[in-house]
Amino acid sequence: MEKITLLGVGAVGGALLCRNPNMLAKINVAVDAERKVRMQKDGIVVNGVSYFPQVAEHAPQDILLIAVKNTQLKGILSEMTPYVGQNTILVPLMNGISAVEVLQEAFPNQVVVPAVVYVDAQKTGNQIRVGEKYLVQIGGVDTEVLQAVQKVILDCGAECEIREDIQRCQWKKFMTNVGANQVSALTGATYADMTRIPEILETVKAAMQEVLAVAMTMGVDLQEEDIRQAIAVFQCWSGNGKCSMLQDVEAKRITEVEVFAGKVIALGKKYNVATPVNQTLYWLISAKQQIYTKS
Repeated sequence: MEKITLLGVGAVGGALLCRNPNMLAKINVAVDAERKVRMQKDGIVVNGVSYFPQVAEHAPQDILLIAVKNTQLKGILSEMTPYVGQNTILVPLMNGISAVEVLQEAFPNQVVVPAVVYVDAQKTGNQIRVGEKYLVQIGGVDTEVLQAVQKVILDCGAECEIREDIQRCQWKKFMTNVGANQVSALTGATYADMTRIPEILETVKAAMQEVLAVAMTMGVDLQEEDIRQAIAVFQCWSGNGKCSMLQDVEAKRITEVEVFAGKVIALGKKYNVATPVNQTLYWLISAKQQIYTKS
């Protein structure tokens, strides 16, 4: 696997790419002409250190790592086409449970690797602050493909687990995002706030309970214990750390509410599971977006 390109150099992608400086010579980034000029001038600053990635040429890749926001994915599918050849492996390093479906529909002949990412990273401008932990879980396709992707992630200096229960892993992270991201987006809560303020914690749990109910109805292996484990994870992150959706709100960007609450609501309707908490979160976050994007 010699040709590897990263699409999306935000908090998730940039933090992975610059984790091991040696990988800057092995992984190129896919950016438009305007972003290319800015990157060549200013680079990416991760934990105070500047890095200058190489920009990919329009040519089929062996592996295409996709680390854009879900809100951007459908809009850039045509931009991905030059990088996708007959044997290109697509690896979405994205939140939610929808990215694999979107990519498989757009590129039906490609291998798309389900993945889950755990990283405490924040991006402001071209500057990224990231904690020590970076874990990627992958699975669901042939072992040979998984081992090739795992090697790339490990070479970047991150942890990478091949999981037979990747669907469970995806849903567990999805459940965490539905609770933590959305409540933090509305309240401004940091990770520390989520564990110390009862009203915030109870709302997070209530949103997660609806994901659990949907998952159990669908036959997905999620359990009540997974909610307790998800809450415990908050204590492992930097106390002042912020969920990605809160970062989006503070930057006045469109959030991923459609792939969080929107997805829960849609699945709830399909499987006849009530989702009033997520419906309320959806209304409030959507309204908040309309207020700060109206100009």
